[in-house]
Amino acid sequence: MIEWIILITVAWIAATISGVAGFGGSLLILPVFSHVVGAKKAIPILTIAWLMGNLSRAAFGYRDIRWQPVGYFSMG
Repeated sequence: MIEWIILITVAWIAATISGVAGFGGSLLILPVFSHVVGAKKAIPILTIAWLMGNLSRAAFGYRDIRWQPVGYFSMG
């Protein structure tokens, strides 16, 4: 139970910092998740969580997206 409280607290802090700074949330939360659930589980969990978070941000800001730079980044 205490592990879940720690994970939720660290995730909240990392999400707050990531929301303000625009980056770095994964770097902050990965070591804690790896310690609690192991690296093999932490990496896919965080990948899915951050993908969902980024998709929600894109949905909220859909009208403000500048599509030309998105096209350039999508091409590589």
